[in-house]
Amino acid sequence: MDWKTLQTEQGEWETANFGLQPAWRPLMGMGEEIGEAMHCCLKMDQGIRGTKDQHIENLKDALGDVMIYMFGFLNRSGNDIMEVLDLYLEPEDLSTRYQDPVREYLFRANTQYGMLCARYGALIYPLPSIMTFTEEKYLALMMSSLAGVAKQLIAPRGIESANFYLLAQTKYTWDGVVKKRDWKKNAHSGV
Repeated sequence: MDWKTLQTEQGEWETANFGLQPAWRPLMGMGEEIGEAMHCCLKMDQGIRGTKDQHIENLKDALGDVMIYMFGFLNRSGNDIMEVLDLYLEPEDLSTRYQDPVREYLFRANTQYGMLCARYGALIYPLPSIMTFTEEKYLALMMSSLAGVAKQLIAPRGIESANFYLLAQTKYTWDGVVKKRDWKKNAHSGV
């Protein structure tokens, strides 16, 4: 399965479950999941609310969920994952510069998400032209940071590109959890 197929499947699933919702909803969902990823990183560092392995699994799940919400945002804003991938660059290897590269990648993803929100807001409520990148560029930067996290968690010394590990985690989250949910049948749990 590739990125485009995942975006298409997510769009069909989202419409069946939520109808044609506005783009800001999946944009907010991306923020929720980035917050979840940061929560996992924090609690793992503090050594509370679970084991390291539990936090890593929850963090990987949050990465997949961010990407699934990203597909929703792309679908609802009329964009294509292929346009984002055209701007995507493999993440810089932070493992030699930072004691905790996962934390640094998450800080970067959160900053890029904030810039995306400001850009999206500027399209609705015009601001001074401080936003120099397109939505696709902010998404590509954010995707690069998330790919860096995925590679660190799944195979820090792996030979595949970081994008490969992010795609694998997104597909795992999509196939294993999200696409099985039916929010019309059960609004409390989706199952």
